[in-house]
Amino acid sequence: MGRGISSSSALCVGVLKSLNIFFNTSYSDKHIAILAQKVERNYIGVSGGIMDQMVSSIGIHRKAFFLDCLSLKFELINLPSDWVFCLVDSAVQRNLRDSAYNERYNQLKQAEQYLEAEYLGSIKPEQFNENKIKDELILKRARHVITENARVLEAKECIINGNIKSFGKLMNESHLSYAKDFEASTEDVDMIVERSLRSGAEGARLTGGGFGGFTVSLIQKNNFATWKKNMKEFYDDENIFEA
Repeated sequence: MGRGISSSSALCVGVLKSLNIFFNTSYSDKHIAILAQKVERNYIGVSGGIMDQMVSSIGIHRKAFFLDCLSLKFELINLPSDWVFCLVDSAVQRNLRDSAYNERYNQLKQAEQYLEAEYLGSIKPEQFNENKIKDELILKRARHVITENARVLEAKECIINGNIKSFGKLMNESHLSYAKDFEASTEDVDMIVERSLRSGAEGARLTGGGFGGFTVSLIQKNNFATWKKNMKEFYDDENIFEA
């Protein structure tokens, strides 16, 4: 709890699914995710997206969840069996309402106004006219979202084509963008990412809402024991979770 891996979203989805069964209301898993997002926004006070709720409601273990957050169209894609993902807890607890998360949301809305776009997600990197944004901070935020969306599309193709090393490289690029342009990382999280890569991970990045919380690393299964041994020089066993 409180570590940025969708605990509140999962809790909302779990409660709604229980009520759905109890009252026999026959809401779809997608509708439950939408209702859970409304709880986050209207009652918890976090201007979050729909991804956490959708994957909590529909996701399947050992499958990548690819989601278009605008249309809510999704795909479940098989993950390669010879690679593993592992979470590492930075032990930095944060509350999204007290963090800069809502501030980032407002900054991205400003970017959409500068770019005269309804959704930043509709802008491809080659269409991104940086000269339209005069505020350097807003420019950085927009650049992160636009390049991150492109990385997600590329990452999907990497999984489908079995190009996992390139997927790991995209994870590393993603973390750098989160740290430098979105400024959602911390020194503790950056250190975990650096140590994970030095310990043998192919890719590593923050995960969840950022501003503390967890990192996720991609490790070849044959190298996992060595990676974990190296990481345990820095972190206790209870801070490392194999996904």
